[in-house]
Amino acid sequence: MWNVSVWLDDIENTPPLRQSLLASATRKRTPDQSAQLSATSPTKRQRLADIDGNARQMTERTPSPVKERDTRRIADVGVFDEDDGRTPRQTRTRSQKAAEYLTNKNPASVVLDARFKHFLPPDRADSSSFPTRSSPSQASGSTSRSKSPVKDAVDLQVADIPIYQRTREEVGIPKLAETLCKKLEDIADGDGLVPKLIAERMKQHGDTKLRPRHLAASELPFSEYDLDDFKQLVEIWEDARQLEKDNVHEAAWNSEVHSSVFRLALRPHKKRIWYFNITQARPVPAFLPTQASRISESRLVDYSVNIMPTLNEQRAIERLISKEDEKQSTITQTRTTAVRTRPCVISIETKTDSGHVKAKNQLAVWGAAHFARMSSLFGPSREEEGANLSIHQVIHVQLHDWKLYLMVERQAGMFIDEIDLDLCIGGTKSLLELWKLRASVRCLAQWAEEEYWPVLWRKLKALEEN
Repeated sequence: MWNVSVWLDDIENTPPLRQSLLASATRKRTPDQSAQLSATSPTKRQRLADIDGNARQMTERTPSPVKERDTRRIADVGVFDEDDGRTPRQTRTRSQKAAEYLTNKNPASVVLDARFKHFLPPDRADSSSFPTRSSPSQASGSTSRSKSPVKDAVDLQVADIPIYQRTREEVGIPKLAETLCKKLEDIADGDGLVPKLIAERMKQHGDTKLRPRHLAASELPFSEYDLDDFKQLVEIWEDARQLEKDNVHEAAWNSEVHSSVFRLALRPHKKRIWYFNITQARPVPAFLPTQASRISESRLVDYSVNIMPTLNEQRAIERLISKEDEKQSTITQTRTTAVRTRPCVISIETKTDSGHVKAKNQLAVWGAAHFARMSSLFGPSREEEGANLSIHQVIHVQLHDWKLYLMVERQAGMFIDEIDLDLCIGGTKSLLELWKLRASVRCLAQWAEEEYWPVLWRKLKALEEN
């Protein structure tokens, strides 16, 4: 009978044959040992012939020293890079790799992975230390935008020319804009605004917003264009409802709805006042409000309504801006070709989401750039002179609603107010609101043609003569 305990002791103290042979693999083996090892090892591919046996002559070079590589992964030391053994790399810990990002040893366009954060020392683990994706100019060492841009209402208040967002109750309406605002308020109320024939058509299309007070007392307000305009408004209304249902992007609203509204509303003023899609237009940097060495963010807007000069007027404007520095040779806030010689009277920003605050800031920056352009040409405008150049209308379109704000340059350009008039000039939610919007845009166009442009043109001629 086997003595199990004796057998186990014997097995434990006897090294396995393969282990014994492997342990002595680095020593010179006898022929018998080699044969025994081959019999217990898996079949291997035969080694290639020595270089000396090759037919071609190889260039002799000094072999690099063999460096032993530990294939174990040790958390405290780091992780070896996989390089297939051809060129040993220096071992770096993950903390060292993260530190290299923070010391800009890697390209600035690479964003540090957030998983490195817990490997950093406590004094450097703040997320504000993480590099951000930069523009090509920043990566090349440009310092013109080295600090954060002016982005929000607080930044605008501490700009070189402060911009304050006000309510109507805080500052009231400037005297030179009182008449215009009163007309727009009457349109928003809608009393006596809709001709009877148009009102009947609205009822046929199921507009539930129409009330008896909205009907015109007589057919006098009815014009030859009204019926044709109404047919187009029905199409715009249907398109707007479908776009809202489909939850489409802002660009679709601009092309399908907003542009159609401007085209229809400005048709009677086309020779003098027209709209332009300036989604890609950037304001001239010199006209932007700044804060010390920081330049405010070049925020974009979607539309502008502009004066359409006659041929003689446009030539005078071209002669005037040709004397300006090339970077600011424009009559507006931007050097975009379509509006470069056509003075801006209204700026519009459209949103389909809840970007109300952002839209107000965008319009504030764009309006401030408008005042800066006018000031660089004529000097600061004085509100008390009633010159109309000290006000600039801006419109925020939020899905269906169109809201009017008034920007006012105060105390000869010392600061700017952006006044929330709490005035919805119309919208695309119903046919009645579209009818109001058509009338409001035409009211603004009439003011631009009859009151704003004559003052601006006199100043332009006087500047050219001098």
